[in-house]
Amino acid sequence: QAVTSDTWLLHLKFRVPRRSFTKGELTKVLQLDELEELENLPQYASDSRVKVKSAGAWLEMEIRPHTFQEIDTQKFWKWLEDASFAFLGKSRGPAPGEQVAAAGASASSDPKKSMPWKVLKQRWHSLRKGFPAGADIVWPAETLSVFIQAIHQSAGGGRWRWDEQTIARYILPGQKEPWLILHTKRPEGLIAVLNGPAGYDPGDLKDSLPMPVQITSAEDGKEQVQISFTKLQQPRDRSVRKLLSTHRDYVSKSQATV
Repeated sequence: QAVTSDTWLLHLKFRVPRRSFTKGELTKVLQLDELEELENLPQYASDSRVKVKSAGAWLEMEIRPHTFQEIDTQKFWKWLEDASFAFLGKSRGPAPGEQVAAAGASASSDPKKSMPWKVLKQRWHSLRKGFPAGADIVWPAETLSVFIQAIHQSAGGGRWRWDEQTIARYILPGQKEPWLILHTKRPEGLIAVLNGPAGYDPGDLKDSLPMPVQITSAEDGKEQVQISFTKLQQPRDRSVRKLLSTHRDYVSKSQATV
């Protein structure tokens, strides 16, 4: 739960099973400065920015960041992942005498819904988890967020599906099938596959792109355009955005004539 009524601090509240974490562990993960040490803040009471209290079978934890940078750390994201797994792992019913809200204690009848990619969604695809064991991952994790920005700038208005283990899908407005399939758990690169009718010609873009482009035939008179990112600066390249926008326009015009 995020409480935004405080002008200067965001109150983030989490619920995890008791004995799964301690206040000391979370304080060590965050390493937040004391309120009086923060600049440009009005006078706050000397209050802890990490709070923990028991609530029946649960532990309610609250943190109060002032900026996103304070919590945008590898340690915190790892803790958040562990906390979500701990919450999902409490799938049994309440033990005798435990006063647990029904919504919090009820177990999912379908274990597949508790898979991390179903719960974390986009966050799962940005983690360095889910890759083949022992694989050497050659592309930076931040490449994903940079490429998402390129998609939104070049072909905005669509919707993402993040609930699969190794791929994400981007669907253009008015379409049912994904225009783009993004392979996020391949160690050799972040691989984007654009789907559309046969006949798309990138022209001179093939020479200016910072990576090779592969065009292969698919079923039912369709083609797939594939590009693979291995460096962070590649999805920032102007020619990548140009390729995305021209392919989107080609797909849209082809469908308009059907």
